[in-house]
Amino acid sequence: MNRRVFTSYSKLNLAAKKALSRAYPEGVDDILTTMKNVFSGELFKGFVFDHDDVTYMVEWNVRNNFSVADFSDAELGESETENDELELEEDF
Repeated sequence: MNRRVFTSYSKLNLAAKKALSRAYPEGVDDILTTMKNVFSGELFKGFVFDHDDVTYMVEWNVRNNFSVADFSDAELGESETENDELELEEDF
């Protein structure tokens, strides 16, 4: 079973952001859905994303935007686990 992490896009680690930009190079608008925060009960726009045996429930803000161009070619070619530690964030 995958570990589950509730977080916002801005707090994702670099490896997860790079994987997300590769999986959805045109953006995540098509996968956004209305979700309910299990801790506070508030509704938000977000999506679920699996990466490295972790299932992320990601809160998405309209100001968030990414593209593959946000990362240099060197960053995209690096190993996703190299020097990246997964941080659990539950600040909803």
